[in-house]
Amino acid sequence: MEKDQEISFVFISPFMNLILAVLRVILLAILIYCLSRLSGAVYSKNSGFSFSSIKNGIFSIISVLLLSVIVCQAHADNSFPPEKLLDELKLKLTEKDRPPCAPNCALSPRMKVRITGNQLDIRIEFHSLHPDTAVPLPGSVQHWQPQIVLIDEKPVFGLYREPSTGYLWLNLPEGIHQIDIKGALPQRDVVWLQLPLKPHYVEINSEGWSVDGLYDNGVADTQLQFTRIRTDNDDKTAVSETFEPGLLPSFVKITRIFLLDLDWQIETIVSRVTPVGSAIAASIPLLAGESVTSDIRVENGNVLLNMAPDQKNFRWFSSLKIEDELVLKAEDTLDWAEVWQVNIGTLWHAEISGIPVIHHQNKSGNWFPEWRPWPGEEIAIKITRPEGIKGQTHTIESSELSLSPGKRIRNAILNLKIKSSRGGSHTIKIPDNAKLQSVSINGKSQPVRQEKNSVTLPLTPGQQDIKLVWRELKDVETILKTSLINLGMKSVDSFISVSMPRDRWILFCGGPYVGPAVLFWGVVFVIILLSFGLGRLNITPLKFHHWALLSLGLTQGSLLIAIPVAGWFLVLGYRKQVAEKLSNFTFNLFQVFIILLSIVAFGSLLFGIKQGLLGYPNMQISGNGSGNYLLKWYQDISGEILPQAWVFSLPLTIYRIAILAWALWIAFAFIKWLRWAWECFSARGLWRKIDWNKLRNRPWKRHGDRQKNAETEGDLGIRGG
Repeated sequence: MEKDQEISFVFISPFMNLILAVLRVILLAILIYCLSRLSGAVYSKNSGFSFSSIKNGIFSIISVLLLSVIVCQAHADNSFPPEKLLDELKLKLTEKDRPPCAPNCALSPRMKVRITGNQLDIRIEFHSLHPDTAVPLPGSVQHWQPQIVLIDEKPVFGLYREPSTGYLWLNLPEGIHQIDIKGALPQRDVVWLQLPLKPHYVEINSEGWSVDGLYDNGVADTQLQFTRIRTDNDDKTAVSETFEPGLLPSFVKITRIFLLDLDWQIETIVSRVTPVGSAIAASIPLLAGESVTSDIRVENGNVLLNMAPDQKNFRWFSSLKIEDELVLKAEDTLDWAEVWQVNIGTLWHAEISGIPVIHHQNKSGNWFPEWRPWPGEEIAIKITRPEGIKGQTHTIESSELSLSPGKRIRNAILNLKIKSSRGGSHTIKIPDNAKLQSVSINGKSQPVRQEKNSVTLPLTPGQQDIKLVWRELKDVETILKTSLINLGMKSVDSFISVSMPRDRWILFCGGPYVGPAVLFWGVVFVIILLSFGLGRLNITPLKFHHWALLSLGLTQGSLLIAIPVAGWFLVLGYRKQVAEKLSNFTFNLFQVFIILLSIVAFGSLLFGIKQGLLGYPNMQISGNGSGNYLLKWYQDISGEILPQAWVFSLPLTIYRIAILAWALWIAFAFIKWLRWAWECFSARGLWRKIDWNKLRNRPWKRHGDRQKNAETEGDLGIRGG
């Protein structure tokens, strides 16, 4: 829609809508009354409604059912109210029960932890904004749970344990509260402390325990790991006898996926191998030249891994410095196993040495080597970049131009498939009067702008599916030509499609090598030849131009409907000539045949006139998947400028006027032809009397009697001998 176009709206007031609703009810009542009268319904006080016949009753029931179906279809709209409106109403209804601070009605600004021997003491501060707020306490049933809970130095008697997670929940009144939590540590070497509501600042004072999961600035992870510090003087035997049975040692698999392209990147995936239920903390060293780009904790070239008890995977991304040789060596540890996968792009040539490759291809069939090293094993990949050969770096594999002409505006869509061996840009030129609407590459919109009639497209290595959408300020012309587009280089597989509006009468079209053809003109040539031959016959009053005009008009419905019409004229003319030579029985049979043929001919003629006046032109357009209003062309090899197609069309009003003139000519011409047809049909009488006795004594009947008599006489002769 253009900026200078205007749209006007007409609004109906509620009072007018009420009047229309009343009118609908009144008209519906009138319709029901008319149907009841039509069905013969009679009402009486004693018997109620009754029908004059079963047929009328069935008709009334069917009418009511159809009426109810129509009313239901007119009012049943399952799309209202929409889901978005229901959600808004639900939110408004539930806002009364929810406090204004939800879901952040409580927070913990700080927490202090102290470990002395096997005793864990926690003081945590909570701020509550609502009188009835539940907060989760640190710890869980699976690892550590408190034995004493004090709120503002007063004991707490009611706690709620969540069955799924094992967290303890405490109900807090409004205000600032100090919560003291105390409990004995389990007899294990490693203890995890869950923090479901993580404090902003954590301070830990531990004796004989090391802490993981706490940053230098006091920020903690969602769980803290306490590890008992052993000394040589500890009585390990005594301790092992009192320790509780613990979980299996944590073991993970580290998968490093290398992407060696213009930029070298690494995707590292840490997968849990041991069962879930225990947290995992580890320090994983980075590779030489690896820089982490994800938001994770890194210290002294190591990634500090902290996985929750129910967490199965941990992932981060890194960039890798481009070197001539990539050396990978597995860490000499039994805490994890490594997997290396290298995706080497087409820009590089690799020579691999070291341990053998486990898998050479991925599921897609591409070369994707994989190694599963043991601790201490290594590989070396020597990488070189082959020199490029001079030539073009990208090709246009196909182009598809789709045009939709309309009044004042022509919409155009150009789809390009470009394969590039390196990054860069490519410029194409669209028509001068075109306004670029959008540009998308591989389904993603791009901020590409138009400079006069030039559009510069960014290219990356690989295949790009590019879609350009623009508008041209141009009316539908009598001779329509497709847009002149300069692709800037030679291309292959060029497709052009034009969706013509239905208010145009397509007469001719042309364009590239493979395209549509208007087969109507071939039919016209055949009709002219047949009309010339039929016009020379003297048995009908129709001349050459009569046959031609009659057949041309009927072709808009179907060429087959012209056959019974033409046969009707020929049969009537033949009947007039041979009426004297026909026997009475054959004459009457011929009359019946003419009556049946007249019904078919007049029905075909009426159908042809209806299709011509109410339908659309049938120009019998076909070829390359084209139809009456969708024209398609194809060319295998094209130059820098895309081939142009053209369409010669006229307004549909001209077709309507021509068909109307033809229909009027048919009406006046048939007045004379019907007079001639009656003369032919009534020549030598309309019906003849048949002498059935004479018909019974036909020659073949008498011949059968003589043969029967001869056989009878022969039997008598034999008997006499």
